[in-house]
Amino acid sequence: MNLYEINSQIENFEFKIDEETGEVLNMNELNELKMSKDEKIENIALWIKNLKSDEKALDDEIKTLQARKKSKKSKIDNLSSYLESVLNGSKFDKTRVSISFRKSSSVVIDDEKGFIDVFSETDMVSQTVKMSINKKAVKEYLKDNISAYAHIEEKQNIQIK
Repeated sequence: MNLYEINSQIENFEFKIDEETGEVLNMNELNELKMSKDEKIENIALWIKNLKSDEKALDDEIKTLQARKKSKKSKIDNLSSYLESVLNGSKFDKTRVSISFRKSSSVVIDDEKGFIDVFSETDMVSQTVKMSINKKAVKEYLKDNISAYAHIEEKQNIQIK
């Protein structure tokens, strides 16, 4: 989309740019275009204004698409939850769709402070200490032990094909 009429010599000019430095290598060719200095400056400024409006239009389109994506994701989550509650883990199979469930498990930490001493990882980054719970180790521990600090939560994940 062009807001302004730009001289075709300016609009079709191919800039040669050094990939490492970003420097324009063919500025002499731009200077040699047969037009007045004022016309050249005006057309380049108008070209910049056109490019800025294109950039804004693209940003707006990205925001619109992200909002649509978020809406679709929410619908998927709500409809999947509905199917999970209706089917309650049972398979459903028709010619156009097949629904099954896959079991998975995840660690739920009920009391972080209770586990920090046993299951933690430490990262030293410029005198900052970051403590985190090693959930893989916790899961292995919970397979053989009962804990008041954490438990394994079993889940049914819906699979629609």
